[in-house]
Amino acid sequence: GARGLPQPSPHLRERGSRPPGGAMKFRARFGNASQLSKLVQTLDKVGDHCFVHLTPDNVSFAVVGDAGDGVQVWADMTRASLFLDHRCESRNNNQISFTTKVSNLVRALRSACANSNVQTVVKLTKKTGIP
Repeated sequence: GARGLPQPSPHLRERGSRPPGGAMKFRARFGNASQLSKLVQTLDKVGDHCFVHLTPDNVSFAVVGDAGDGVQVWADMTRASLFLDHRCESRNNNQISFTTKVSNLVRALRSACANSNVQTVVKLTKKTGIP
C-alpha cells in the first residue's frame, strides 16, 4: 500500500460481502454518541461506504475515497470511549465485520445526539442475511 498504510479489507472492496462466521449479536449503549457522530461526519466527506470492524474491545472504521485519489481514512476507538456497555458475539472469535453506507450511520447518530437526555441503545441486525 501507499507508504506503509495497510491495505483495505477485501470486505471494503466487495460491497455487500458477508463476513465469515454465522450467528452474531451486537448491542451497545452509547456513552458519547456525539464523539462518534463527528468522526462519521468526517468519514462521509471521504467516501460513500465504510468498512466497520467490531470486537469486544474496539470499534474500527475504514473508508477509501470515492475520487480515486488514494485517500484512505482509518480510525480505531476503544469500546470504553464510545459505549457504557457493549456486547459483541460471533462465531468468528467475537468479531463482526461489515460494510455500510456512511450516510446511514450519519442519520442514526444524528438521531442519537438529538435525544441526549435519553440513553441510546444500538443493535446490529441482519437484513436478508447480511449484517
